[in-house]
Amino acid sequence: MLAFLILTWSSFAEDLDNWALYIQGTGDNNDHVSFFIDIFTIEAIGAGYNIADNYDNADYIIEFNITPFGNRFKLNANLIRAGDFSTIVTTEHIYYDPQDILFYNRWLFFTFRANIPPWEKSAAEREGLPAIREVDDDDDAWRNKWIYFQATFNYPITLYALRDDGLIGGNGVYFGSFNNPRRVMPLDNKTNALPGFTLGIELQFFNWLSLEPNFQLSLDDLHASEYLTNITLGLQLKFPIKLIKNFMIEPYAAGALMFPISHLHVFTQSMYKAFGGGIQTGVKAGSRGAFFIDVNFMYYGNIKEYNPYGALYPNPSEINYTRYVIGLGIGYKVGFLDRK
Repeated sequence: MLAFLILTWSSFAEDLDNWALYIQGTGDNNDHVSFFIDIFTIEAIGAGYNIADNYDNADYIIEFNITPFGNRFKLNANLIRAGDFSTIVTTEHIYYDPQDILFYNRWLFFTFRANIPPWEKSAAEREGLPAIREVDDDDDAWRNKWIYFQATFNYPITLYALRDDGLIGGNGVYFGSFNNPRRVMPLDNKTNALPGFTLGIELQFFNWLSLEPNFQLSLDDLHASEYLTNITLGLQLKFPIKLIKNFMIEPYAAGALMFPISHLHVFTQSMYKAFGGGIQTGVKAGSRGAFFIDVNFMYYGNIKEYNPYGALYPNPSEINYTRYVIGLGIGYKVGFLDRK
């Protein structure tokens, strides 16, 4: 599992603009060597560095050796600049068990990180350093595009809150007259969580304002095992906040029109309006894109359902609910055309 996480994050980090580190170790105990390679790799990826697969693709090298030291072990680790193979810093640690390092592995890695110059420095400031890659002219360009295309996988939580309109005791459908019913069946609120997806185009008119029309296809389940399909056309007014590098928050106000397109006998209307808001948080992924998490809340008002209980409980002919949706989504956006 640890190896899978490292490979996953390593492939993700290859798209980031930052120094590349090559990590290698030697020692008589292969388990200890593998452990420290994993630890240094996880810390390097967490700090935003890329992981190189050899010396030639690296800017810096973390090289360590493990030797017996009485009934303990000694870890000697060096940070080496790949351009001229000069040793920048050396550190030494004594331990009984490699698990002991888990308590201060971040401090251990910080010894190296503190001696690696920030990637954001200009070429003039980095003159004389054997950097392999050049820095983009604008490392923040991913947040300042005119247009973004985005796709989101959604897993919304939908609540149908029962309204008491025309129901016996505020919650019962019935047979007979309202004042003298012969049979009554109580109803309750309904909740479901089913997947969907959204496609959107975000237009960033100003550094602090953008507009996104989107299209959503989602499943619904007002009755057990009778899945419905809805199309929703949405519009979001977003307010990008760009205070932290490689990170962006976009609170937004939203409106939508929902169109049920299957099992049309369930709803009495062919379109429902909604409004609400949410927040989208994005982390840079690549030179012009971002992975994001989206959380929102939408209010649909009164949803009218045809009474599904036939001749057994035919009254009232319509059952009313108030529909609320808590939207949860994860997606990716990619931008085009730089804003200056």
